[in-house]
Amino acid sequence: GIQGIDAVKQASDIILLDDNFNSIFDAVIWGRSIYDPITKIFQFKLIVNFVTLLCVFIGACIVKESPLRIVQMFWIHLIIVTLASLTLASEVSTEDLLIRKPNGHRRSLISSTMMKNIICHVFYQLTVIAFILFAGPKVFDIDDDRSIDSRFKPSKHSTMIFNVFVLMTLFNEINCRKIHGEKNIFHKIFTNSTFYGIWIVLFIVQIIIVQYGSFVFSCVALTFKQWIWCLVFGVSILLWQQVINLIPITCHIPILGTNDVDETVLPVALDSKEQSRLKASLTQDKTLVASNNMSSNA
Repeated sequence: GIQGIDAVKQASDIILLDDNFNSIFDAVIWGRSIYDPITKIFQFKLIVNFVTLLCVFIGACIVKESPLRIVQMFWIHLIIVTLASLTLASEVSTEDLLIRKPNGHRRSLISSTMMKNIICHVFYQLTVIAFILFAGPKVFDIDDDRSIDSRFKPSKHSTMIFNVFVLMTLFNEINCRKIHGEKNIFHKIFTNSTFYGIWIVLFIVQIIIVQYGSFVFSCVALTFKQWIWCLVFGVSILLWQQVINLIPITCHIPILGTNDVDETVLPVALDSKEQSRLKASLTQDKTLVASNNMSSNA
């Protein structure tokens, strides 16, 4: 940026203002720290939107009524999704972002791994909601509110569907912290106080809504046993993500302006030895660049 030629500057996408090659590492980290939260929020919102849309559609076609009330969908989409997006956008950038391969400018915002996560999570959450909708009254010993007399009235049946959907959404927010096939979704989760702070607040507010929000949110207080079942379905989202990570991906991705390219997506999670070796090499490269700059300045 200081000693560069004007013609080169005009043809460049990124210009280093301080003529320091060490800034390349910072530029890559900050660039990926902007790109990653966008993809995380995108995956999280698509899963919630698809599940809500299909849940309402299936309910309207089969039971002639949406399993979710309007106020409940308002709470899920305008409050939970908005605050969850804020927490995903507040992830701290680290040198771990340099381990991945670079993303091409022609690459789709939704990667193959993200598409796999979206499809599998939508399928799983719809299966759980359908199970509670049709088999819940017998399995959990709750009143069936699908009769004409109880339509649009609060019941434990509809409350359990709403509560399970919210808990699956909250726990899936933890999954969306790692969207590139990483196995450890809790890695450095406690370094982001905004994330776990808002997550805990949303969880507590959800308990208050279910137990005491009968008039506003059309809920009926659940028993301790029913809450345990809701938590089991919610936590199962974390285990389901580990199952999804075991599914290999080999897809055919078209790229605009070029011929179709076969892209085989390999697992990106490296062993601890490989990660430490790669970080050591990056640190060594930084040291060499710094020494070269000092020698050239001398």
